[in-house]
Amino acid sequence: MDKIIAKTLELAHTMMEDDRFLAYRLAAQANDEDEVLQKLIGDFNLARMNLNNAANNTTGDGKQDTDQLQAEMKLIYAQIMANETMQKYSEAQTEMNKLIQQVNAIISGTIEGENPEEIDIEAECGGDCEGCGGSCHH
Repeated sequence: MDKIIAKTLELAHTMMEDDRFLAYRLAAQANDEDEVLQKLIGDFNLARMNLNNAANNTTGDGKQDTDQLQAEMKLIYAQIMANETMQKYSEAQTEMNKLIQQVNAIISGTIEGENPEEIDIEAECGGDCEGCGGSCHH
């Protein structure tokens, strides 16, 4: 087995023991098991599908339909984000994303010739997406 792949697998197993990973997996499981939240997500997806259909419908009063459906989607989205289970998931996901961004910063910086120990893993995105590893949502 390739040495880099073997070390990557070792990193993955180490990450699986990290509190941030465990919190994320537990929060994801809680999301899946939260029936109220799952219903809201289903309602949101249905509203989005209805909005897409209304937007593609060239007959009738499409603008009124899309405005109403957009308002419905915003309301459902607000309910989803107000759900305590979703809030805990979102917080855990943020922590996992931060960890992954830090790992990516070390790998990307090393590829660019930086000393891995000197890479600023707390640096925020500067907006220059040309050399980005895709870890931010800029």
